[in-house]
Amino acid sequence: MNPASVFSAGVALLVLMTALLNGWVYALRRQEKAHLWLAVVALGIMVLATARAGAYANTEVAEAETWQRLALLCIPFVVVGFVRFSFHFLELERPWLDRAAFLIGGLAILGSVQPWLFFSGEPVHHRISWLGIEHVEPGVSLFGTLLFTAISGVILYLIPLYASQLHRLQEDSRLLFIPLCVWLFACFNDMAVSGAIYEAPYLTSFGYATFILVFSGVLIRRFVSSMEEAERTKEDLEGLVEARTEDLRQKDLLLAHGERMATIGTLAAGVAHEINNPIAYVTSNLNCLQEFYGRPEERAEADEIFVECREGLGRVSNIVAELLAFARPSESPPQLVDLGEAVRGILPIIRHEAKGRAEIVIELAQVPPVWGDARVLGQVCMNLAINGIQSIPRGGKGDDRVVLSTCREGDRVVLRVSDTGCGIPEDVLPRIFDPFFTTKDQGEGTGLGLAITHQLVARHSGEIAVESSPGGTTFLVSLPIPETEAAGSRIQ
Repeated sequence: MNPASVFSAGVALLVLMTALLNGWVYALRRQEKAHLWLAVVALGIMVLATARAGAYANTEVAEAETWQRLALLCIPFVVVGFVRFSFHFLELERPWLDRAAFLIGGLAILGSVQPWLFFSGEPVHHRISWLGIEHVEPGVSLFGTLLFTAISGVILYLIPLYASQLHRLQEDSRLLFIPLCVWLFACFNDMAVSGAIYEAPYLTSFGYATFILVFSGVLIRRFVSSMEEAERTKEDLEGLVEARTEDLRQKDLLLAHGERMATIGTLAAGVAHEINNPIAYVTSNLNCLQEFYGRPEERAEADEIFVECREGLGRVSNIVAELLAFARPSESPPQLVDLGEAVRGILPIIRHEAKGRAEIVIELAQVPPVWGDARVLGQVCMNLAINGIQSIPRGGKGDDRVVLSTCREGDRVVLRVSDTGCGIPEDVLPRIFDPFFTTKDQGEGTGLGLAITHQLVARHSGEIAVESSPGGTTFLVSLPIPETEAAGSRIQ
């Protein structure tokens, strides 16, 4: 194989790898249309360089015509792909040039299928004495000459078009000026060789290859820069999302605290009555002590009165402590929480609300602790219990109940809150967890209790479900057991 054939084959291999690289980039990001059309051009140049490599090694007209027909098949890829790439790279539109490129591509295919249109049948001998090469080419007809002239016209139009746009390419302008000069030199070289002005190899494929390699480098650099920018944007967005998430979490805590205070306000009357009772008999006992102080013979009963006073004051202290603990904003870190203790902690509060409506029944099984916030889980229990209590009208049939129970189901702990109230209509069920949606009388419900309960359960990686009928409603809260606890219970 002569040096010119080896050189052309090397160019074909090089542009093939470039075509694969640009095709891979386009597969990664379909919006990078410039890479797609540059890959199309590279495939066309690969075919052209392969045809040149074969043409330099033949001495028969028929064989030379076969290689030339192969070269004609690459023209649609080169011309159409090059024009489309230029539009995307330079961000320009030239509709007439686009139509001209498709027309030239179609005529090239016609010339390949009907060689008599393109070839004159006369052999043309070429020599490159300084390389020791002599080969034969088929003569070109008038049709072929016009086609080559049209292709040269498109190329000669695009070269100054690129040159006029270099100022917009900023840091890439100097680098891109080099392939434009090589490309222009290759075009004039091939025209001179075809006109037998001097002896030299055809350099069209080399000029195109230089153009493709340099522009591929520019596009790849832009692609990498855009990926780095996207990564930086992603990091900034992640930071913003984390900040917004934390802000929303704080607002959720404030909202939950507000709902907790609203619930306490609803219960205030009943709690005040419950506190007044022990205070009343403490006051009465103190009056009795004052009388006994004046009658020494009756002071033996003072010890019993002191015990009753301590019990009454202890009851008041417990109720106040429960209210303060429940009202305090929840900011404690997550810890292992006994769900049964969370239920027991709200009993002094919900029993006041249940008076005259229902009996509070507790059925707590021994269950593993769950991971979370004790006060928040206590609020979940109380919201559901109060919701059940308020679904039962005052002065009912006397056997109404609100049952709070816990059990274990697989790797989860389940809290059930059931009531014998009026139930929830089927058309309302899908909306019960919507904020500000309530079926209670005006002034009795804010419409936030169940919505906040749903958020609090979700924050603990739990799930909440509801089952309802005219005979009552059951809420089921399912919370995951920490892996260490679940593993320990299985071992035991």
